[in-house]
Amino acid sequence: MTTSADERDIGGMDVPFVEEQLNEFNCAMAADDEVEEMVHKMNAISTTYAMDSVDFMDGLIAFMKNCKKTEVSMRILDDYEQQILLKLNNAKNAPKRAAPDLRKEREVLRELSFATDFAENVAMVDETVEDGAVEQHAEFEAAFDDDKNYTPQPKIRKTTTPNGAIVAVRVVGDGFGWPVKSSYTGAAFVGANANGGASTDSGRGRMLPTLRVISECNAGAYTHGYGNIFNDICAIVPCGVRPVVFEHAEDDAENQQHLSASTRSLIGTILPTDGNSLSFENALLFTESRTFQLDFEHVDNISIYPGMKISAKCLIDDTPGGLCRVQSVIEPSKLQMADLEEDDRQQQHMAMGQLSRLKVVIACGPFMSGGGTAANSDQFVELLNSVATANANVLILCGPFVPQAMALSTEAPEAIFANLLIEITKRLGMHSVRVLILPNAQSDLNSMPYFPTPPLIRPSKISLPNSVTFLPDPAVFEVHSVRFAVSSSEILMHLCRKEIYKSANVENEDRMRRLIAHLFRARSIYPLYPADPEFPLSLPNAHTKLHLAKRPHVMILPSLLQPVTKVVDDCVVINPGRFDRGKGVGTFSVLDLDLLASARASNGAAAADGGGTSIAQFCEVSLFSTQRC
Repeated sequence: MTTSADERDIGGMDVPFVEEQLNEFNCAMAADDEVEEMVHKMNAISTTYAMDSVDFMDGLIAFMKNCKKTEVSMRILDDYEQQILLKLNNAKNAPKRAAPDLRKEREVLRELSFATDFAENVAMVDETVEDGAVEQHAEFEAAFDDDKNYTPQPKIRKTTTPNGAIVAVRVVGDGFGWPVKSSYTGAAFVGANANGGASTDSGRGRMLPTLRVISECNAGAYTHGYGNIFNDICAIVPCGVRPVVFEHAEDDAENQQHLSASTRSLIGTILPTDGNSLSFENALLFTESRTFQLDFEHVDNISIYPGMKISAKCLIDDTPGGLCRVQSVIEPSKLQMADLEEDDRQQQHMAMGQLSRLKVVIACGPFMSGGGTAANSDQFVELLNSVATANANVLILCGPFVPQAMALSTEAPEAIFANLLIEITKRLGMHSVRVLILPNAQSDLNSMPYFPTPPLIRPSKISLPNSVTFLPDPAVFEVHSVRFAVSSSEILMHLCRKEIYKSANVENEDRMRRLIAHLFRARSIYPLYPADPEFPLSLPNAHTKLHLAKRPHVMILPSLLQPVTKVVDDCVVINPGRFDRGKGVGTFSVLDLDLLASARASNGAAAADGGGTSIAQFCEVSLFSTQRC
């Protein structure tokens, strides 16, 4: 009998649910005869550590991706549980524990009687502090009661900031009826109601925040095609690369007598041999003059992916078929941060005290629970009501709005999308909220099936307010001079599959942070080439639409990977997750920015060195769950 969604909170997973979650990420169970036993073990781990089913599966899949595994086995589950224990015990430098010791560890944990102390220690162990900010996670928000069963935490959770202050985090956010799963808080962020903060004015009668769209929004500028593969590489990675055939020659006696090597600095693009999966053994470097077979044996710390532009100091064997031994990688110059410039209208808003803060709600589809004829938009309507109640300034909605699962619906995709737009107009039309709508080429029935993707077609029969703007994917825009870059291309997932990495300290490094940093180094929202096989990358003129001229203040990258907020190179990077991942369970994010404080910091920085200013210290990002407490 299939377990209902309500029973799947903790320790209630069944085989269909687990297989569905794994299939989403091209993973599977290793052995059919052990499936029931593995699911039983998953439920045991979920119960022992008070992890609900979605968090457990998110963590397991992320663990498998980091280990380059695609099949779940009993060994994988043992290793995953070991990782959880290492987090709980804060033993970063401790040696790995053998699997048989895990049972003893669980017994020790079960004997803990101080529930509150245990819960606070768990929160502190799991937090990540960087750049004067605290990143709080709530994956293990539970404690033991006297019966040795898990009970939910109260609605106030504490954590420690870098200066030693204790900060209480509300589980239910202001204006939103959903619980907060985790939050990131900048070191200089002050709540809206503290010290006279003024962002809680009524949404009616306010001025709209200024919007400047940098991306091309003309649908005619987006074309679909592939062209010549050699020219395509140049379009994606603008380094003058002209691949040539790599000639292999047998080393005869004469060649052996004339072996020579020279050290040079090379610039080129990394691609695998014959289109195979990239590895350190088959990596080729395409330069303007020739192609080199790369050897990374002498580099201890390196991360590469197909299509990566690289500058490296190499020892080159000039004989036919000789290797190019990489000695060191030359890091590119840091991408400059966008400026926080105030125009006349923004200064007017500031002077009137109408927009000293900026609240941005970020959600990624699907927005309708269920599928086919049973789909409904109740939670989406509730989200819109919450946006109005919380006096949000901006609502960013990324597709899919009409997912592939609704292809059998009796309603036309255009009609379904129109109904969602009508709800937006009805709920937010009288409020000063900018609504920004982005397509999704992979899974939206209404989007053009290629990437970069032009904006969705604005329905002519619906009278939409001027506050609703249709943007392309990817989109770069500024709201009150705060620069955003948004893309639903799943670049993080695709890089996760294609990137290869070696390091002596790989276990203690943050892979997600490393993947995001690749985008800034490449100055591209989608630097991967060839693209993921399932991704409809359109190459003509792609470079200009994927190019990052400056580092944005906020980058939004919705993904099926675990929702998270990271500060990478002073940019606030947000993965809000999916609003509906199935069974009415999903997530969305809310960014609360102190515009006044960030503007003052920007003026000071401009006077000092003329550089851009990060907003990371002056904002808070909360991840909300659509599943009720």
